[in-house]
Amino acid sequence: LTAVFLTVVSLLGCLAWISHDLNLLAAQSSRTMVAGGFEALRDKLASTTIDYAWWEEAYKNIRDQDDEWVYNNMGLGIVETEIADVMLIVQPDGTKRYGWRIGNGETPDATVLPRDAVDSVVASLANIPLYPVTVKTVNMSIDGNVQVLAAARATPSDTEALKASDLPIIIMGYDLTPERLEAIGKTFLIDELALSTVPDPD
Repeated sequence: LTAVFLTVVSLLGCLAWISHDLNLLAAQSSRTMVAGGFEALRDKLASTTIDYAWWEEAYKNIRDQDDEWVYNNMGLGIVETEIADVMLIVQPDGTKRYGWRIGNGETPDATVLPRDAVDSVVASLANIPLYPVTVKTVNMSIDGNVQVLAAARATPSDTEALKASDLPIIIMGYDLTPERLEAIGKTFLIDELALSTVPDPD
């Protein structure tokens, strides 16, 4: 009887260990899937930013400060089609002339991103060559909210006589709102996905 009892205890211990191991594997798998979801979000934002930046007309009309063209061909994408949550265009001299955020209407608002955030994103492009057009993506906490931002220089096809300081910079971003996190979580059957500043115990 004693031998049988020890066997049962040993078996239960083994099952508990297997269960713990499977839970760890499931958690790791979930983290991997969610990381993939965030990477896809960043890739989508980067691709959209490149589409706007590698565009001769955009470079020309931003430089010429053609407000109507810039809104109809760029700002409208934020205001009506919601391709991103925010767009800010920084002129070569560092001024912020154009900016739009979902829900703010069509009037340009240069305050859609704070100056320190803009300076940080612009600085990330400092050592990037003019060609090929390259996008930089960063995660940033702004006013307590986490945003994914992508930036690229608005670049014409001929860059031979240009310097980086001659080119406007387009910044686009997504807010990692609870709704967006929930949508990412649902893709992977994970309920109540949220951001946390607490280090992973593993």
